[in-house]
Amino acid sequence: MNLLPNGNEVGILYMGDARECCCAYMAEAETTGNTQVEGYVSYTLPHHMNNTLIVYYSLFQNTVNLALKIAIQTGGTIRELVPDKNYSFDYNTAAKEVRNQIARGFCPILISGSESIEDYRTVFIGTPNWFKTLAPPVMSFLRQHDFTGKTIIPFCTHGGGGFCQIENDIARECSKSTILPGITVNGTVSSEEIANWLEIIGYELS
Repeated sequence: MNLLPNGNEVGILYMGDARECCCAYMAEAETTGNTQVEGYVSYTLPHHMNNTLIVYYSLFQNTVNLALKIAIQTGGTIRELVPDKNYSFDYNTAAKEVRNQIARGFCPILISGSESIEDYRTVFIGTPNWFKTLAPPVMSFLRQHDFTGKTIIPFCTHGGGGFCQIENDIARECSKSTILPGITVNGTVSSEEIANWLEIIGYELS
């Protein structure tokens, strides 16, 4: 595990058996002082067109903030995953809803974000760490698409648990893809740190 200067983690290239993790709670650190960006569903930033897609789900804005920073660096298309039923904005209520869905293996219907990924070679997949795993809308996205031959790069926001099982879960759903090392962020991350991570994993910036 590599660390960026402020302690945020850059994940290791990993495919295989599940790793131990001490995270045991819904861990998206989304109540920090991050700048909130609302209303983004799918758009392309003003760089040259490329074959990179940044997909994310975010309830309290931290994951979208990270997705936007990645999109700015890569020039890729950003796409929000929107389930048919929103979670509560009350943390405790949302935690109960999410825990129940994860325990049942429930994958919500996506009313936005599930469009074709055929034209993209590289897909960044972003999620909060919820009870050591992916947010259910992200699992829905993974199970609706064929990622064969694509390069997958995970990223997540958390409250102290890091990736936990997220990399493993993505690798399992994208078994015929190349999974590059992801990044986990607890709080905020600078543009320089994002650029440094992309350089470490060998992603060529726009």
